[in-house]
Amino acid sequence: MDGSKASAGTNASVITSVFFRGDQGMTKKRWDIPKRPAKQPEATEPPASPKNGELLGTITKVVIATNGLLAGAGYLFLAGYLGKVGIEISELEIGLPSLLLNGYIFAIEAFLHGSKNILWLKLIVLFLIVALCIYWVITHNFPNKISKELGAVLTIASAPTVALVFLLAPIWILSIGEGSAFNKEITEMGLSSQKSANKTQVISTPDGHLSGQLVIADQRYTYLRSGNVIYKIANDSQKVVRAITFTSADTDELEEQDGK
Repeated sequence: MDGSKASAGTNASVITSVFFRGDQGMTKKRWDIPKRPAKQPEATEPPASPKNGELLGTITKVVIATNGLLAGAGYLFLAGYLGKVGIEISELEIGLPSLLLNGYIFAIEAFLHGSKNILWLKLIVLFLIVALCIYWVITHNFPNKISKELGAVLTIASAPTVALVFLLAPIWILSIGEGSAFNKEITEMGLSSQKSANKTQVISTPDGHLSGQLVIADQRYTYLRSGNVIYKIANDSQKVVRAITFTSADTDELEEQDGK
């Protein structure tokens, strides 16, 4: 019996007894040290919704990926264009803005090229791509605030607007720049036909003046087409480094036959 009571006492608390010597004898002091409470499991909190920084990071990744595709398309577009006129793209130092501009020009020309049915098909594909990107951004960044059904509705409502802005906004800005140049510069030149004005470049070289149409230029070289010849001119010395002459293949064959 006493053993069971002692056992129950030890389960409730730990009893420590200490004897002190007093003037009248031994004095017994007791302290009850309570047992430590059991550790409660930590409550799991629901995942926090992403902050604005994460949403901005997602949008930044999408913009970087889009610019990368446009820059790659611009590089290939220029490589094909310049290669046809005898210029290797490795000869030029082309910056990222030029690559992006040429990539956008290629995208617009490729999008508008074709019949009306093909154009509608391209427009639907563009809407689908933009819609998938918008839906992924919404569901990835707002999983607890926006349901998948609401995300689909927002995607369908915003995809056409975003696609048209992405497609038409640069064209609108370019047209404003062209209109401003026409009103401020071209109209002051007194040309009889202002909308179809021809632009001729004149470069002074040690051997004389060269006039023609500008093909492309960078910080080191200028490529000028005069007649059927493209001149590569160094910008620092104004000397003609190379001349690329184009002749008809039929003419070459006739000249070879006449020589025989």
